[in-house]
Amino acid sequence: MPSTRILIAPNAFKHSLNATQVTLAIQEGLQNSHLNCECACFPVGDGGDGTGELMKQAQDKGVRKIVLDIGGSATVDGGTGTLRALTISFPDSYQNELTFPEDLIRLTRIDISNLDPRVITCDITILCDVDNRLLGAEGSAAVFGPQKGATPEAAKKLESGLATFARVARQQTGIDISIVQQGALRAERLPDFTPY
Repeated sequence: MPSTRILIAPNAFKHSLNATQVTLAIQEGLQNSHLNCECACFPVGDGGDGTGELMKQAQDKGVRKIVLDIGGSATVDGGTGTLRALTISFPDSYQNELTFPEDLIRLTRIDISNLDPRVITCDITILCDVDNRLLGAEGSAAVFGPQKGATPEAAKKLESGLATFARVARQQTGIDISIVQQGALRAERLPDFTPY
C-alpha cells in the first residue's frame, strides 16, 4: 500500500510543455524517486475556479491535507477565483456578486456564510515561486497582470481592485495582506474572513 497519494494537476508550462506532458513528466520524476506513492494524473487548465473545484473534489474523497503549487500570475485576482469556487462570495453594496478581478474595486465585504467548514479544518499549504507583495510597482497586478495579457490600463484597474480587496480583508480579519512579503500569496491564505 502506498504511503502517500499524490494528485498531479498542473497547467501547461508556457512555450514548452502542454498540461498533459507536464503531468506525465512529474509522474515519471516521482516514480524515478522511488517514493512509495500512488499518483493520480489530472492535467488542468489555468484558473482559480479549477483549483477550487479540485480542492472540493479532494475533500469529498476524504483528503485533509492539500498542497497547492501556484505561480505568481495565479494571484492577479487575489485568490478570489479559488475562494469563490469554495463558496466564498464577493458582493458589492447592491449584493451583486463580483466575478471579475477588475470589479473588486466595488467590493464591500467578503461573505463566508456558505463556506464549507471542511475548508477551515483542512491543512492547506501553498507553495509559490515568487515573493512579491500584493500591491505596488512590484505587486501582483503590475508584475503578473501583463503576463495574463493585461494592458497598462487594465493592470491599474486590477491594482485598484486588489487594494480594495486588501482593505476589506483587513477590516474583516485585522490582517493587512498588502504589507507582508508574499502578499500575493497571503491573499490566498485567508480562509477565515469572519470579523475579528
